[in-house]
Amino acid sequence: MNKISLTLVLCHFFFLSTARQKQVIPLDLSTNRPIVEVKINGQGPYTFIFDTGSSTNVIDNQLAETLGLKVVGEDPLRSQGSSTLVSKRYEASDISITGAGFSKKGTLNGIALRSMLPVDGIIGGPFASDYLVTLDYPGSRLVLEKAELNKNDAGVTEFLQKPRVINLHIAVNGLAVETHLDTGNPGGFSLPYALKDQLTYKEEPVEDGEIRTPVATYKKWRAQLAGEIKVGEVIYKDPKINLIEGFEQANIGYGVIMDLQTIIDRKNHLIAFKKPDSDASGSMGDEITDYSGTYGDKLRSIFKENGDLYIQRGSSPKLKMALLEEDLYQITFPQPVRNELPKVRFERNEQGKVRGMTFVYKDGREEFTKKDN
Repeated sequence: MNKISLTLVLCHFFFLSTARQKQVIPLDLSTNRPIVEVKINGQGPYTFIFDTGSSTNVIDNQLAETLGLKVVGEDPLRSQGSSTLVSKRYEASDISITGAGFSKKGTLNGIALRSMLPVDGIIGGPFASDYLVTLDYPGSRLVLEKAELNKNDAGVTEFLQKPRVINLHIAVNGLAVETHLDTGNPGGFSLPYALKDQLTYKEEPVEDGEIRTPVATYKKWRAQLAGEIKVGEVIYKDPKINLIEGFEQANIGYGVIMDLQTIIDRKNHLIAFKKPDSDASGSMGDEITDYSGTYGDKLRSIFKENGDLYIQRGSSPKLKMALLEEDLYQITFPQPVRNELPKVRFERNEQGKVRGMTFVYKDGREEFTKKDN
């Protein structure tokens, strides 16, 4: 083989190897939204929501001015059923998510975001459209890889991308309802109020204040459905729902996908929803025990990895747990720490199923945290 041929072969091998690499990015889920760290023109990092519900990138107006970003135009911003908000469009020469391994030149729309949410901006889902995106909420991570979904695989379904946001059909008591996948929504099932008389309830709708987005405010009613909602192959029995006045489509957020890995293939308009223990590729904890799961509104995850049990809060480092006796563990840290690391006692119900965990401190204090799943 001559030198030129060898070089081409090596380059081809390097390309294939690079394409298969996974980029794993920690997610902070403490606000029930997937938050990543983002740098703008090398400055930061700043906290941004990775939002499948946004077709554009958004930045707080004051931060855009502080960074000296150039205004290159104006855009109308609108959410369903709302009036239009006019926003300045800023240009950035370099936008990057910490850990993603790539950056892009792009634009960001400026609004007074910090006055509404505890973040600096929003990264729209299309930012990572060149990758297969896995939002692994139980593992508190975002995974990007050069791969595709197979439309013939179980649980894979097509979605509508209009404009550049993800809409799919879910089954609400057998009724096909067009639904917006919105990771920026900390709530659960939000259905159009127009469906109210077509549904049956275990608890009748009750007016329950308002919900607010950066663009609009909507009246809502809370209720509990009698029946089921099917999202892909995942079924929710008698779920609690919100009926939203002014919504043209349904909306699903954190409360629906919090226990799932949501896998998005924008190139082929395919999506899949999977329970972590059904994913052969493995999440952060690919060995399942009866302790495995999330506790306390996703603030803490318990998982087993390589035979050891770990606890993790949000995107913080995972901490190993040392077995003391049955259902009792000591949280450990590789180096000495100033603050006390408590013991963890897993609590079981009358049927022997783990229902939560109690943090036990040396001074006798105990704090119970309910298991979410």
